[in-house]
Amino acid sequence: MKKVAKLVRVSLVTRVIVYENATEQEILELAIPKLSESLMDNPYESVDEIVDDLECPYNEDEQIGLTLSEVKALSAARWVLATSSDEELAEMIKLIINHNSKEDLIDNIDGVDVWLQVENTYSVENFLEKIGYTGKEFKD
Repeated sequence: MKKVAKLVRVSLVTRVIVYENATEQEILELAIPKLSESLMDNPYESVDEIVDDLECPYNEDEQIGLTLSEVKALSAARWVLATSSDEELAEMIKLIINHNSKEDLIDNIDGVDVWLQVENTYSVENFLEKIGYTGKEFKD
C-alpha cells in the first residue's frame, strides 16, 4: 500500500490569568505550557481537519523508516525541545534517555535546549513519560 502525506490542523485554546498590562510575552509564557500539556494529554480533541499535503508530497525514497510510536515521540518532544531539525531533536532525546539522573531537569543536560516557555518544567523522568518512552522502546 502506498504512503501519502497528510496535514493535520489543530486549534488550541487555554485560559490564563494575568494583570491587565501584561505583555504578549508574559501571556505566552503562561499559555504555551498549558497548550502543550493539553495537546499531549488530549490530542484528538484539538483536531480540526486532516487534508492531503499537496505542497510537499511524501517521497518513499527520502524517508528514514520510523515506527509510529517513534513518530509520536518526536511530535510530543517538539513542544518541549527547541529545534526545528529532526536530527537535532533525535540527538537531544538520546541525550535525555542516556542521562544518569532521572530527577534532573532536562534544561541542565548539555546539548539539550528547551523552549523558553517550558524552562524548568520537565525532569528527565517526566519528559520521557510525556513522549512515551518506556525504558527500552516507545509505547504506542
